Amino acid sequence: MIALPMDNKGKYTKFPQGKTKLRFLTEPMAGFQVWIEDENGRKPVRCKAEKKTIDGIEVSIPSQVLPQATRPDDYQKFILVSLVWNYNTEQIEVFVVDKATIWKPLAEYNNNEDWGSPTNYDITITKVGEGRDTTYSVIASPAKALDKQIADKFKSEKESIDLEKIFTGENPFGVTSSNTEMVIDPDDLPY
Repeated sequence: MIALPMDNKGKYTKFPQGKTKLRFLTEPMAGFQVWIEDENGRKPVRCKAEKKTIDGIEVSIPSQVLPQATRPDDYQKFILVSLVWNYNTEQIEVFVVDKATIWKPLAEYNNNEDWGSPTNYDITITKVGEGRDTTYSVIASPAKALDKQIADKFKSEKESIDLEKIFTGENPFGVTSSNTEMVIDPDDLPY
């Protein structure tokens, strides 16, 4: 189990069955994560990705050595991290995804000159199935300006969110107004 401040409950993007419509508010950051277990329970350890050229091919590698996973199925995975507006929950959330069926299409849109940055359009991620039979699809909507109310909310909240802390194991939401903690099961986390 991992203890998180109550004030942050639900501020991480989850994918329920069906469609989740998002708008990226920051450029996605690449990284790597592995899950470990210690005396406090199961938790993710993350680091940023860095680009290296090996034999003329540009690849992303971890910026530091990550610990060995404690379970065989918890191998090191590539992740994308960003702040998003979730239209379903109507709030700003931390988006951390390790599923290649989500991050690969996002990278393709981002690298396509006709689409570009996902901060310019909405993305709909559809989840179908459960467990190992789960599939995801990613569809971009035509580019449009960010709604003024969403932009205003982001402007008022962005100073209190430090997304870089995701890579150091700290709380990206900064100091909370409450010391109350909630214990959650890591299987409930979106990453």
